[in-house]
Amino acid sequence: MTVEQIAEAADVVPATFFNHFQSKNAVLAEMTSEVSERLHALIDQQLEREASAQERIAGFADAAARELEQSRGLAHDVMLELMQTAAQPGKAIPYLTRVHEPFAALVREGQAKGEVRVDLDAGFLAEMVVGAINAAITNWMNEPGYPVEVRLREAAAFIGEAIRGGTANG
Repeated sequence: MTVEQIAEAADVVPATFFNHFQSKNAVLAEMTSEVSERLHALIDQQLEREASAQERIAGFADAAARELEQSRGLAHDVMLELMQTAAQPGKAIPYLTRVHEPFAALVREGQAKGEVRVDLDAGFLAEMVVGAINAAITNWMNEPGYPVEVRLREAAAFIGEAIRGGTANG
């Protein structure tokens, strides 16, 4: 994605783009922040619900899938650009950084209620939740036609079973 492409999509000339942003990386930094804020808001919505941890994880995946369905092309291009530009070796992927702790809180609450297994640390289980969701998004980035909306929902169902508490998991 070039500045020229961004300006064209915004229906402005590149000079106008530079009146608002110093560089393409400045736009990406703002977009990364917006994506991170939106993901955090989706998780916060689930934390406020009176539902099981599994239902909340499924609710997050469903909301994310709906948003991707509504802005499929743009969302794909933005996420791909973010992953290619903002990710650095040895550092967390920027859009994942802010979502780990809310998922850990969700898991800890589920553990306290007996809905989530307690034989594994909440932080680790949150990593697995985020990892499964990120796997679906990463596959979507790399494979045209990947059914990300379906896979997000399936990943949530799978991880919900994997973290379930009770006699099946200890």
